[in-house]
Amino acid sequence: MSLPIRNAAVVHATPRMLVFDIESTGIDVYSDRIVTLYLGMLESDGTISQELNWVINPGVDIPTGASDIHGYTTARVQKEGRTDIPDALGQILWVIETECLFGEVPLAGYNLSYDITLLESERARHLPGHPPLDFTKIDVLDGLVLDKGVNKYRKGSRKLVDTAKHYGVPITAEEAHEARADAVASGRIIQKILASPSLAGRNLRSLHSQQISWKASQAASLQAYFRGKGGKPDAVVDPGWPLQSRASA
Repeated sequence: MSLPIRNAAVVHATPRMLVFDIESTGIDVYSDRIVTLYLGMLESDGTISQELNWVINPGVDIPTGASDIHGYTTARVQKEGRTDIPDALGQILWVIETECLFGEVPLAGYNLSYDITLLESERARHLPGHPPLDFTKIDVLDGLVLDKGVNKYRKGSRKLVDTAKHYGVPITAEEAHEARADAVASGRIIQKILASPSLAGRNLRSLHSQQISWKASQAASLQAYFRGKGGKPDAVVDPGWPLQSRASA
């Protein structure tokens, strides 16, 4: 797929980016719901200049397995969370469109096909009249896809905390799975990766296209592992990025 010419300037090592993370009721991007969502402007020096943090009462019970991870129980979101979900989603989409579509700032995070597809599912559920985000015109930087692409044979875990440690980005296990901490650490990891000599001379649009290719290859490799040594002959790993491909099915 050819992508329109956009952000043609060469990416320097630490571009400004809108960092993004979601904590949710579970891991199914089509049926689970947003609980917290963070957007912050990460400047080239690694500091946050502006930020917004939403806590949402999804109107469904939050399973213990999810609340144990991010700390938001059903009772807590009933007390702290917003119930005007369409308005909250409209604000979130407006910020992303303003900064990333019109402002040409990349949207950044870690394993973003999860967050972006979940956000799209919630948009379709609560704001069916609002068009989906247009990723032919929005550039995405995904720390997980980039790390696997640039450091394909790096040993060790690719979990956010472990990847952050590899790149010297501070985040503790206690801070992880809090939307702000995850988003900021993800952006700082990406800034480290973009300093890699293998990415010299790339622009945001070509790097977005490269990640589509890398993600498809990574998904195929993981699926082959699951079906072979993993002992799961029917395993399917979605190759879609930044939006999972089943979202259009």
